[in-house]
Amino acid sequence: MEQALQIQAKYNGVNYNGEQYELVGFDELKVDLKNRLNKYNSLVVTENAIQDAKSDRANLNKLKKAINDEKIKLKKEAFDTFENQCKDLVALIDEAVGNIDTQVKIFEQKAKDSKLMKLKDMWAGKEIANIIEYEQVHNEKWLNASATEASIDKAMNEIVDKYNSDVNILSSFIQSDEEYKYGIELYNKSLDLSSVINKITDRRNIIKEHEEAKNNVENSPTTTDFINSSIIHTLGFIINANRTQIKALNEFMKFNGIKFKQIDNNDVQELVNKNK
Repeated sequence: MEQALQIQAKYNGVNYNGEQYELVGFDELKVDLKNRLNKYNSLVVTENAIQDAKSDRANLNKLKKAINDEKIKLKKEAFDTFENQCKDLVALIDEAVGNIDTQVKIFEQKAKDSKLMKLKDMWAGKEIANIIEYEQVHNEKWLNASATEASIDKAMNEIVDKYNSDVNILSSFIQSDEEYKYGIELYNKSLDLSSVINKITDRRNIIKEHEEAKNNVENSPTTTDFINSSIIHTLGFIINANRTQIKALNEFMKFNGIKFKQIDNNDVQELVNKNK
């Protein structure tokens, strides 16, 4: 491909005829520019000439900017004709830029797709690849041409090291095999150790509250006979408790298959008044 387009336009400035601005020799300039741009409208970009194509695109955009800058400079004055002439020239350049740009982007996307396949192969060789999928660790910046395979491999190794470190921390925090299964499943999905530890802690608190509520009910002399009986009873209670205690009671009843329903606030108040 030839070197980037160097426009030697027959530009003789802007003329003001008393009513509006217009380019001097616009018709000749337009024909000259169109002739120079024809080869770019039919240009086929090859892989070997990708850099020349990018250079041509940059220089054409510079020319377009120069024309637009001149237009903006005079925009506050009467220049309808001048503006339309500039738009005609810019449209010619846009057509040429569009043809190059479309093909350059196709080549760039092919390069990214090819690199993505290589990165997946690189990750497949890591020790945790059978646990953590590539998509979970993918960084879009790795697809940039400036990102080397060496730097990406280093980043992948750091991810593996962090995974192993986090799993060791998680193992030391875990209190049972069942809890480890729960925690490692969460971590393998999120790779967020802090979030997993918080969820395990919340789960422990709920279980503890559930066990406390269960023990309280089982040790209550007023309910023992009912709990040990196979006969289904319908009972009504009015409880005074905070949100945590209510949640624990709710979990206890669900766990033990006790059917219950919430009654209307007005009915609750009526019962409270009767028992004062």
